[in-house]
Amino acid sequence: MKTYEFKAGYGANLRQAALYNDAEVYKGLNKFLNCRGSGLCAKCVVEVETYGKRQWANLL
Repeated sequence: MKTYEFKAGYGANLRQAALYNDAEVYKGLNKFLNCRGSGLCAKCVVEVETYGKRQWANLL
C-alpha cells in the first residue's frame, strides 16, 4: 500500500483532507461503490500516525 503524508488541522475531516491531497482512499471498485463519506461502509479507513509531542493532553 502506498503511503501518503499530509497535515490536517484539529477537527478536520480526514477523508476530505486525504482526497484534497490526492491520496487514494479507495481501491478497485470501492472507488465507485462507497458511501461518499457518510460513515456507513468503512471503505476509506486510514491509519493515523502522530509525530513529536502529543497535543491532545493539553485539551483535557
